[in-house]
Amino acid sequence: MLEHVASRTSTVVQSTYTFDDVPLGTPSEDRYIIVSASGARGNNSLVISNIVVAGANTSEVAAANNVRAACAIRRTSAPLTAGMTGQISVTLNNTANGVHLDVWSAKRLASPLAHDTKTGIATTANTVSVSLDVPPRGVALAAAFGMRAASNDWRGSAASDNFPGGDAGRSITPTHDAAGFSWVGLTEDSDAPLNSVSTAVNWMLLAAASWQLLPNERAFGAVMG
Repeated sequence: MLEHVASRTSTVVQSTYTFDDVPLGTPSEDRYIIVSASGARGNNSLVISNIVVAGANTSEVAAANNVRAACAIRRTSAPLTAGMTGQISVTLNNTANGVHLDVWSAKRLASPLAHDTKTGIATTANTVSVSLDVPPRGVALAAAFGMRAASNDWRGSAASDNFPGGDAGRSITPTHDAAGFSWVGLTEDSDAPLNSVSTAVNWMLLAAASWQLLPNERAFGAVMG
């Protein structure tokens, strides 16, 4: 089961962001925490170096980086069996102008390793698309980051869904206009401006991943058509 449990945003200029008392979902012996984070920094390279969840290390699942921004998905390296809330820290290789993060609780994964991952980068458009392989008894999530280069306006968003029947070529497409993000292929979980975004962005980053659940576990949530 995959459940979106929290999102957080900071517009402070720094290289390490700490978010206290972030919801992590109901504890269990098989609960992994998956976190996406995205941020922007002018013309200097930016990479999300690490994310720590309630003192637990994470492993990178997928990352999309360009000269202006970074977007990454990371998963706790081992199940996080205790705690309904916890501190999450995000470390970047350079000072960022802000960070947006989303948090999911994932249980009964057949393997903590992602079944498939995809990334996409668009430097002249307000939309980007990937085709993700979602297995039967599958779950999928994605994080997107949009930026308008001329004004350094930016916005973060995330989406996810559960797919009991799977989808061998799920098309996932976030689009950003003056009203914010819209998603095709997944259900939006968050949409947060890190700065004033009054027009469509022209830089887009996308990171997506899927996992398979153990048999006999009914996937939670609606199946996208």
